[in-house]
Order: sequence, then structure tokens, then C-alpha cells
Amino acid sequence: MFAALCAAGSTQASTLDFESVDNPIVLDGQRTVLGDYTIDSYGEGVPGALVGTIGSSDVCSGFGVACPVNNASKYYNVLADSYFVLAKGDNTRFKVQSLQASFIGIGQTSFNGTAGAIELYAFDANNQELAYMPLFLRGPVGGQFRFDDFGLGAFGNVHMSYLLAVGYACDTSGCSRTGNRANFAIDNIVTDVPEPGSIALMGLGLFGLGALIRRRAA
Repeated sequence: MFAALCAAGSTQASTLDFESVDNPIVLDGQRTVLGDYTIDSYGEGVPGALVGTIGSSDVCSGFGVACPVNNASKYYNVLADSYFVLAKGDNTRFKVQSLQASFIGIGQTSFNGTAGAIELYAFDANNQELAYMPLFLRGPVGGQFRFDDFGLGAFGNVHMSYLLAVGYACDTSGCSRTGNRANFAIDNIVTDVPEPGSIALMGLGLFGLGALIRRRAA
């Protein structure tokens, strides 16, 4: 029974990168498929407007923005004050445990030590907010932006139906989402879901534990 309970805690982790995405252009209302997951991208409500790109730094810099320099793989550039929703394709619950992110500069002449932020919201299937976590994105180092690793702590233990990610640009007056300056890059989102067999084993383990308690009580 102990072995069954241990197995019940096992999960299936996935790292969502963007290597399989062929289309470098992301438009308002577009859905991007990443294996078992989907990302829906949204801007200011103008259908078909450009809200991002997917590719390496050459694709990012091709749109006249200051891109992170320490990632040679494909990543998602969330541009034009847009945001995205991450969910499972089958609408089952999942956890988001860590990710990599960087601010993307556009038009600014200088940056704070904290150049931007990402607000993460976890929601259930009834659109009720379960958890919130801000991530603060540092300014350029040596004139260049870089991806940082973000572990999500307690937020990463929340089983959610979908994740909402909203970017902000920060300066001495605070953080805002105006002037198309709230741009960020994201990659390597680590998710975690219970394996179906583990759920069944948990039920068997709890059933056996209850029977043992009843026998001892008798």
C-alpha cells in the first residue's frame, strides 16, 4: 500500500518550447498549438493585428525591438501590449512550475533596473481566480536583455484550468500597459499534470488505508 501511495504522487512533466512552431507571425485571436497545450494570443481587440512573433533572436530583432541575446532557440515574443492564455487542449487541469522570460525593449532611451513585469493568473474552469504571481523582469545588462529562470514556488503547486499572462513596462513612474511598450519574451514553460494511472493508484491506496484503519478499530 505504501508503494501505491508513493506512485500516486507521480506526475508527468512537460517543457513547452516553441521549436515545433513554423509560423513566425502571431496575430490577435490566433491559437498556437504546443503538443498537448494551446496558447491563445490577444491584443487590443483588432482581429488580425500583429501581437507577437515566434522564432529566434533574428526573428525578434527583425521587428525593430531589443531582444534577449542568451537564447539561440525559438521563443515567443509577446508584443504590442498583448497577452496570452495557456491551457490544455483537452481542458484538463495542470500546473505551471517554472519558465524563462525576458523584457523586450522598444523605443525607450533608458531602462530601470526592473524594466518590466509579467502578471500570472491561475483560473479554474469556472473562471474563478485561484492564484496570482508577479514576475519582475530586469533591465539590460551591458546594453542587452537576457532571459532569466523563474521558479514559481507555491504558485507552481496550483492545479489550474488555464493560465493568463499579462506584461507591463516599468519606469520611474511605475508599471503600465500603454504605448506598445509592455513587451516580453517567454520560453521553456515547465508544466506538470497527474498521470491517469497515478490517480487510480491514489484511490486504491486510500481505499486500502481506510480498510486497515477499520480493521484495527474493530
